Amino acid sequence: GSFSGIFTDENVGTGRVVNITSSYVGDDIGNYSITNQNTHFANITTGNPTISGLSNQEKTFTSSSYTLTGIPSISGLPIVYTSSDNSIATVNSTTGEVTFVNVGSVTISAKILSTLNYNSATSSYTLEINLNTITTNNITSNVVNSSSSPNINLYNQILASKKLNARNGSTQIGRNIKAKIVIIKDKSDAKVEGIYDGKTNGNNIATDFEDEDEEKFVDLGKIVDEKIFFLKITQNNLYKYKLELRENGLMVTPLNKISRTFLDKAKQTVIEASIYEASNMVGFLEDKIKTIVINFD
Repeated sequence: GSFSGIFTDENVGTGRVVNITSSYVGDDIGNYSITNQNTHFANITTGNPTISGLSNQEKTFTSSSYTLTGIPSISGLPIVYTSSDNSIATVNSTTGEVTFVNVGSVTISAKILSTLNYNSATSSYTLEINLNTITTNNITSNVVNSSSSPNINLYNQILASKKLNARNGSTQIGRNIKAKIVIIKDKSDAKVEGIYDGKTNGNNIATDFEDEDEEKFVDLGKIVDEKIFFLKITQNNLYKYKLELRENGLMVTPLNKISRTFLDKAKQTVIEASIYEASNMVGFLEDKIKTIVINFD
């Protein structure tokens, strides 16, 4: 014979009623007197789902987004996604689509929320967003002569410098800089957007001003030196910026539309490149950098 049972209540509990359906076959079925058991009692315990399908990712800023979804061990359970740092990457909480905001490292988490019938479950992966290739041509004293200026792999030099300094315990370029970030945009008054702190690991730009006056910043002062430098991401994308080393800080100005768009998305990357470039200019002193002005006008 065959038997099947259906719970009358699908939720977690003890002594739940099960309705039983039975059927019998065979040549001698008529020789037996069968008493059917129409109901039974059983317990339903809380389920323990898991999430699979996630793995660490390394991406370049040449793309802008991707989607990586987790797989619940119990079909149909929804997964909620979050990002550990929305200044690096954001994630759609439902679809798992990740959108790049800046270069850096971020953790993408996936979670099944607990319910009456299921315990919660979590999984995560690390996303590393890098610039593919960054090169620069140094043009000092307002003389544009890229043919006489050697290309150097600026971004790789910055990374190599950080790794070397981490190994030998020395201070990396910009480590002692703590400066207000001031934005000039759309012909409006200069506005403080955050604080760059070279001693912070990961995201160096903070919007918590602590005890500092949010609106006040040190005037840049007179120009000490200036140059134009290029950030090359792909063969077809070349970002161009003017850098002014002032008495009390730096001014960075994008020189075309795509450079402006990239700077708006990746301020920390351009600021770090600007600090690295400024360190090669005569008169650069980290303790003198009190203000970094980003001039979108």
